[in-house]
Amino acid sequence: MRDRWAEVGREDGELGYPTSDELVAPDGIGHYVYFENGTAIYWLPIIGAWRVPANMISLWAGEGFESGPLGYPVENARTTGLSDGLVIAQLFQYGAIGYTADNVAYVGAYEPVR
Repeated sequence: MRDRWAEVGREDGELGYPTSDELVAPDGIGHYVYFENGTAIYWLPIIGAWRVPANMISLWAGEGFESGPLGYPVENARTTGLSDGLVIAQLFQYGAIGYTADNVAYVGAYEPVR
């Protein structure tokens, strides 16, 4: 998580200072830290550490965070390049959260193959 924070400039970057200690997720496996701008960095040993922006966190929280149908993030939020569709998206283990240009949010989850 420290490396992800360093990638964006540490306390002088977009995240600012941490506002929480490194916390253990309810599953006892993952860890996370919150930052001044509302973003969090979530880490899972098999996936690594990924930033979740504040607007995505509010939707992810509504889905139960990592314990919900989406699981943990598997990449940072990114722009999609789709001018008339989703413009910002973040992939999770079992789904995605996305926003359109007019700030309409979508959450999609899928059943993992077992």
